[in-house]
Amino acid sequence: MRKTLAIFLVLFLSSGCPQKLHPPDVPDKPQGPTQGFPNHPYFFSARTTDPDEDTVSYQFDWGDGNFSEWSGYVPSGQAESASYYWGTEGKYAVRCRGKDQHTWTDWSQPVLISIADDGSMFWEAGLGADAAGSVAMLGQGMVYTTIDGQVVSIGYSGQERWRVSLGGSINSTPAVAGDSIIYVSCQDSRIYALGTSGGERWSRLLGCSCSSPAIGPDAKIYLGGKDGKLYVLDPGGTIAWYFPAGDAIRCPVVLSADTVAIFGCDDGKVYAVGPDNRLRWSFTTEGKVRTSPALGADGTVYVGSGDRRLYAIGTDGHEFWHFDAQADVRGAPSVGPNGDVYFGSDDNVLYCLNREGNLVWQFVAAGYIRTGPCLADNGRVYFGCNDNHLYAVDSTGDLLWKVETDGPVIGAPVLDENGVIYFAGGAKAYAVSGSGILADSFWPTYRHDQKRTGRAD
Repeated sequence: MRKTLAIFLVLFLSSGCPQKLHPPDVPDKPQGPTQGFPNHPYFFSARTTDPDEDTVSYQFDWGDGNFSEWSGYVPSGQAESASYYWGTEGKYAVRCRGKDQHTWTDWSQPVLISIADDGSMFWEAGLGADAAGSVAMLGQGMVYTTIDGQVVSIGYSGQERWRVSLGGSINSTPAVAGDSIIYVSCQDSRIYALGTSGGERWSRLLGCSCSSPAIGPDAKIYLGGKDGKLYVLDPGGTIAWYFPAGDAIRCPVVLSADTVAIFGCDDGKVYAVGPDNRLRWSFTTEGKVRTSPALGADGTVYVGSGDRRLYAIGTDGHEFWHFDAQADVRGAPSVGPNGDVYFGSDDNVLYCLNREGNLVWQFVAAGYIRTGPCLADNGRVYFGCNDNHLYAVDSTGDLLWKVETDGPVIGAPVLDENGVIYFAGGAKAYAVSGSGILADSFWPTYRHDQKRTGRAD
C-alpha cells in the first residue's frame, strides 16, 4: 500500500500541478457610430485577449434589453462585429463581453449611440462666440472657427475636445491636410498650422489678412490676400511665390485637377493661375467676385458675382453661359452627379440649374443664402440661411424640414458617413439627423470635400 501511494505521489509531482484557467480580459469599449436613425442597422466591433491563448467568443448588449447571440469562437485578440437597429428614438449604451470555453468576462465600458428621427437634433454645443466660417471634418471630430479668434474642436458626440486662441479675430474656414494639420487664416495677417490636438506647428506673417486656405496635392497652401496677391506657401510655411491680381482677393481659392489656382477678385475678374505662377486666363464680370468657385468634372468653373449672376466658364476662360438671379450671388455653388449646379443668393433663393444653365427648380427661404449647399447621394440638399435655420429639401426642391438655430447659419454644413449633419448657427455648433451620405459627384459640397481642401481630385 505504501509503495503504491509513493508511486502515485511521484507521478503526480512529476506531471506538475494542474494549470489555473484564466478568463479572457474584459473587452475594449466597442467601436461604432455615436449617432443614427431608427430602423437603420449599425455595426459595432470589440476585441479581447485570453491569457491562456484560448479562442474567444463575443456577445453585445444593445442597451434596450436585447442581446446579440454569442459569436463563433475566434483566435485570441481577433475583433468581432455585430449589427443591430433600434426602432425608437433614444440614447443607448452598447456593451460587450467575451468568453472562452470555460468562463466569461465582465461587461466592457459602454459606447453611447443616439437614435433620432430625420431632422431631429442630436446635440448642440456652445462655441463661446459666433461662428466665423464653415465647419471642417477632422478625424475624431469637427473643427470650428469663431469671430473672437478661437479654433474649437468638438467630437462626434458633442463634447469639446480642445480650443485654442489665435492672435486675432477669424472670418475664415479651416482646411485640414491629411489627418494631421489644420490650417487657419487669421485677421492678424498670419496663417496658422495647428496639430490635431490644437498645438501650434508654425505660423507665418503675411502682408495682410487672407482668405480660407486651399491645399494642393503637393501640400502647398494657397491663399488670397486683401492686398491683391495670391500667396503660395510650402508645407513648412515659407512663401514659395505670389501672383499679383488687380484688387483685394476676398474669396477662397480653389485648385483644379492640374493644380491651376482659380479665384475671384474685387476687380470683378476671375483668375486662373498655373503652378508655374503664370496667368492662364482671366474672365471679367460686372461685379465684385467674393464667393468661392466650384468646378465641374470637365473643368468648367462655376462662380457667382456681385452683378447678380452665376457664370459657367470654360478651361480657356470663355463664357459658356450665365444665369441671372435677383440679387448678388454670394453663396458658393456645388455640383451634383448629373452636372446640375446648386447655389444660393441674396434674393433668399436656392437655385438648381442644369448643366446648360437652365432653371430646374428654386426654393425660397426667409433670408439670404450665403452658404454652400451640401449634396447627399439620395438627392437631398442641405443648406444654411440667414433666417436662423438649416434647411433640407428633396431632389425636386420641396421642403423636407428645417431646424431653428441660435443665429444665422453663414457657414456650410458637412455630412458624415452616417447621415449626420454638422454645422454652426450663431454661437452654437449642432449635429442634426439627416439621410444619405455625401453625393458621389465632382464638387458635392463647399470647398469640395469634408476637410475643405478646395482641391479637385
